[in-house]
Amino acid sequence: MQQIIPVAKLQSQQEGAWPPSTLSIGKLPSGVDPMAQVMTISEQAHRTPQSVFPVSLIFSIGRSEVRAHFDPEGVDLSGEAPVPGHGETFRFSVECVDGAEELSNLLALYRLKEKPVQLLVISDHLAEIDGSGKARPGPIVATILDQFRFSPHSCGLIALVGRVPGRISEIDRVVSWADDRTALRQAILQAATGLRLRAKPPVRPSDAAPKDVKIEVVQSREQLKECFALRREVYGLMGYLPDAIMRDRSGIELDGYDERSIHFAAMRGGEVIGTVRMVLELLPTSSGGGLSCRSVRCLNTQEDHASWCREIAEKAGPAIRNRFHYPYFMPLPILESTELDRRWSRVLENAYPVVELSRLVVRMDYRGFRISRDLVHAVVAKACEMQRRVILLECIPKHVDMYAKLGFEQMQGEPHSRPIDLDQYAVAMWLRLDQRERVADAAEYLLAKIKMELHPRFGAFDTKMG
Repeated sequence: MQQIIPVAKLQSQQEGAWPPSTLSIGKLPSGVDPMAQVMTISEQAHRTPQSVFPVSLIFSIGRSEVRAHFDPEGVDLSGEAPVPGHGETFRFSVECVDGAEELSNLLALYRLKEKPVQLLVISDHLAEIDGSGKARPGPIVATILDQFRFSPHSCGLIALVGRVPGRISEIDRVVSWADDRTALRQAILQAATGLRLRAKPPVRPSDAAPKDVKIEVVQSREQLKECFALRREVYGLMGYLPDAIMRDRSGIELDGYDERSIHFAAMRGGEVIGTVRMVLELLPTSSGGGLSCRSVRCLNTQEDHASWCREIAEKAGPAIRNRFHYPYFMPLPILESTELDRRWSRVLENAYPVVELSRLVVRMDYRGFRISRDLVHAVVAKACEMQRRVILLECIPKHVDMYAKLGFEQMQGEPHSRPIDLDQYAVAMWLRLDQRERVADAAEYLLAKIKMELHPRFGAFDTKMG
């Protein structure tokens, strides 16, 4: 017996309204009201409630021919739809609305829910074509996203368009009217995976945490390339990357700031399962001596990583090479945004000497084991070693609490837009090591244990002296 989850009945049967139909993951048992839209859940998912990740699909399609083509009843979400790497199964429910007003009212009802919900809006109203023939997000996109910017709930967007122009800013996935329902199903699963990655990690049993994970500074070009491949995998699933980067034959994500960074890896069994970079500002010191750093070994490590970045970029495809050689004018990635650009000199004046923590990712099947926390601790310890006063970072609003628990504070100002190659709104945060004495002392203690090889979770903290 399959469990049936009823969804709201259709509000209207006027001409042009949604047809009375059902959406299911398989055949419906007899006696089910055909006027109710339903989805069924597998018995396996029902037996383990904590293994279910619910996502509400909201269809709002104005064109009758598109509505008929993508009739929710025909979108096959049958069988297992596992959440990659999480030991969970997606559970979809469906509602259909007519027009912007009904959509707005429904979203408002979801925002009133106490428990966080995940929504996917599927609509032909999300994208529009400008005078030059290029697709761009329509006005409704900003309206929807603004409602969920600081909400505990998450909302993704799937645009149905006449032709697929490639990636559209602020829209998770794009499906052509000419595509079949299989393409829409795939887009739904991809966008739902992105929602899962933005949400809190799954709850893992404490005794299931791997004991043999090591956090270390990247030790080889091959290891660094694995870090870039993991970034491409995770950010690709989240829908952040441009089409050209996703198509690049190298299968990596790399930019010019990587050459200015010290890179860290979480290793298990010879595999990279997490990574983060610490970007160094390149402003001259008061003595005009360039990068300020007392540790010769730290400088050698950064130079090794820079050399490996150049070698990796030169062997990559043209999209990666062009991105790597793009002339970034700001000293740190966080300052590339328009909003922070206007005040970047003041930011650095209050923070110098400074580093930026960025590109923190963990392989999906290792989320929930506090590997991100250990990677952040590694960056903080290295920043202390290099006598940096401040660590900057930017994150999506839903991750603010996670970084706050590690000592970071939100900087003044509203969320800012990231550069186009990481398409999200972000919150700027910083850790003032000169003002957070307890955090600085803990970092110094951790650094001492790492240097004496007394911490089981941390390995080499610099590259080998050649």
